[in-house]
Amino acid sequence: MTKEKKIKTENQSASPKTASQGGEIKESAPEAHQPMAEKNQKKIEELETKCQEYLNGWQRAKADYVNFKNDTEKRVKDIIEYATAGMILDLLPVYDHYKLALQHIPADQKSADWIQGIGHIKREFEEFFKKLEIEEIKTVGEKFNPQFHEAVSHEESDQDEDVVIKEVKSGYTIKGQVIQPAKVIIGSSKK
Repeated sequence: MTKEKKIKTENQSASPKTASQGGEIKESAPEAHQPMAEKNQKKIEELETKCQEYLNGWQRAKADYVNFKNDTEKRVKDIIEYATAGMILDLLPVYDHYKLALQHIPADQKSADWIQGIGHIKREFEEFFKKLEIEEIKTVGEKFNPQFHEAVSHEESDQDEDVVIKEVKSGYTIKGQVIQPAKVIIGSSKK
C-alpha cells in the first residue's frame, strides 16, 4: 500500500460514519458529553460551596481579630489609666502641701524672684493636671455633695445649711471620676 492510501484508510476508519456513507449513526457530540457536563456542574457547585465556606471562615476570623484588637487596646488603656491614677494619688499630697506652703509666704516676700519661680512651678503642676483631665473639686460656697465632699465637721455659720464653709483637704476628679473626695467643714444654722 502506498503512503497516501494508508493515510486515507486511517482517516476513514477514524472518522465516524454517517448514514450517507453507509455506516452506523453515532450520537452527536452534545448528547455524548451531557453526563460529563452534569458532572462538571456538580463539581462547580461543590467548589462554589467550598469557596463560600472559606469566605465565611475568613470573615469570622477577621471579625475575631478586630474584636481581639479592640479588647486588647481597651485593656491597655485601662491599665494605663489605672497606673496613672495610682501615680496621681501619690502625687496629690505633694501638690497639696506645696499649695499650703504657698499660702503661708509672708506678704513682704511675695514679690521676691524666688517666690515668683515657685509660683511658676505651681502653674506647671496645674498644666500637667489639665493634660490628664484632673480637676480640683470646688468646695467653699458649694452645696455639700457626698459624691464629691467628705464632711469632717460642722460649724455654725450665717450661710445656708449644708453649704461648705471651709476646705480642710482638696479633692480631685480624673475624667469626671472622683479619685479623692474633698474633706470639708459644713455650715449649720445658728440656734
